[in-house]
Amino acid sequence: MTATGLDDLMTQARANPDLQQALPVLIMLRGIARPDGKKLVWDIVSDGPDITVNGLDLSQLGNGGKPPGRPPAGKPGQKPSR
Repeated sequence: MTATGLDDLMTQARANPDLQQALPVLIMLRGIARPDGKKLVWDIVSDGPDITVNGLDLSQLGNGGKPPGRPPAGKPGQKPSR
């Protein structure tokens, strides 16, 4: 996927209250993009539950890069003690 003008859109989002909610996503997209001249490129590959963008494994972002584990022991709905 390629795009141009993302930096301009981010500038607009900073100044426009209607667009400010999109700013964190735009920042993330910009951060994982690969520059190619005046374009930004995202090479997206999905293989089952794994998704990589420009070689970055996005399936690991939600759990801090740790493999999924068992939930903590305890009663359902009970918060784990610290």
